[in-house]
Amino acid sequence: MMDRRKTPRLRSYKTGRIRFHRDWPIVDCTVRNLSPAGACVDMPGEFNITLGFELTLPRENKAYACRQVWRQGSRIGVAFS
Repeated sequence: MMDRRKTPRLRSYKTGRIRFHRDWPIVDCTVRNLSPAGACVDMPGEFNITLGFELTLPRENKAYACRQVWRQGSRIGVAFS
């Protein structure tokens, strides 16, 4: 399988939080790998993600605007906007 990523991702096991909309509840997730351009995220369930969202890493005090690039069950690949 050819890797089409522009930047290499580093394996991680970080706690993240996803916010789809300011008025919606925040969803906890696990970040499996991370790069300057995107990440692989495990969600607690299968959410229908059609719009952009925000991924935060509370321990690192970082937030990223994201869009979904691929999905495989409850695991998604995201690109940072």
